[in-house]
Amino acid sequence: MREEPLLVVDGKALQIRPARQDDLDRLLWHGEHLRANRQAKLDLQERGEVILLVPTLNDEPIGHLAMDWVRLQEEGGVYLYWLEVRPQFRRKGIATAVIKRAEQLAAEQGRSFSEIAVGKTNDEARLIYERIGYTLIDEREDRWIADLPQGGQVEVADDNWVLRKTL
Repeated sequence: MREEPLLVVDGKALQIRPARQDDLDRLLWHGEHLRANRQAKLDLQERGEVILLVPTLNDEPIGHLAMDWVRLQEEGGVYLYWLEVRPQFRRKGIATAVIKRAEQLAAEQGRSFSEIAVGKTNDEARLIYERIGYTLIDEREDRWIADLPQGGQVEVADDNWVLRKTL
């Protein structure tokens, strides 16, 4: 995957690249305790099931997006999830640039659509997705495992809208 500047943010060229193992600590923001959760995503990438895209400025990750190649494979799609941009870099076109890069990669791999879920209370993200061509197709509850600050894990349930875009 080539790395090329997509736009300039705060005078620096934005790059989007796959995450590396040495990014793990830099993906733990605000003193997060989600190390096992983040490591699991890197492990999925190592197995070729996921690509973790990270937008960077001066090689410092400022966000992330996971592309799941397995979940919608039989239907010919790719599932996008775990999109986040650090607060100080929001509203600068970074989320849109990362999604567009993911769509490009999916199309290059012969995928015909991408799908993304968004929390039912996250109107701002839903508007971004709809602005770049995603259409509401369903709703569902997604479950994932979160690490607890004191150790251990807990299952988290999110009520989501599901949106899809033809590539």
